[in-house]
Amino acid sequence: MCGSAQRSAPAAAGSYQRRVGVGSCYLVVPSDEAVDEVYEKALAAGGSSVMEPEDQDYGGRSATVRDAEGNQYSIGSYAGE
Repeated sequence: MCGSAQRSAPAAAGSYQRRVGVGSCYLVVPSDEAVDEVYEKALAAGGSSVMEPEDQDYGGRSATVRDAEGNQYSIGSYAGE
């Protein structure tokens, strides 16, 4: 799944940041439970929460974490159609 951030996108609490020198990726995991597991492992490894795990209207579950360097990782169980 590929996408891009819009400069005019409204900012949410702890929202997605698009900055020079950092990256982002979307990790597809096999189940909703795996989203929670990977999210908790990322926090235990020193990451910070951008978005806690939550069920999505389109199906699946997702969460986002940021590492110490500012890279963002979205974790999701929805692989697309």
